[in-house]
Amino acid sequence: MQNLKSIVSKFAVIDGEIERGDGCDSGHINDTVYIKIKGREERGYVLQKINKNVFKNPPALMENYTAVTEYLRGIITERGGD
Repeated sequence: MQNLKSIVSKFAVIDGEIERGDGCDSGHINDTVYIKIKGREERGYVLQKINKNVFKNPPALMENYTAVTEYLRGIITERGGD
């Protein structure tokens, strides 16, 4: 992924300086990179660039992702999970 620092700066939850960014070559649809934040052993993030040739409507894809995640969060919370 080009200009990783610029991309990471768009995510409010990612704070700190990038120690490294490693590409993940095992996928075949999206471009994926794992980033590690300096001095934070517990913090790593997986970022994906959506392949617009496969997913023609990324905003709709993300709306669906959000709806499913919120639905599952409700079920997990009902069962006492976090």
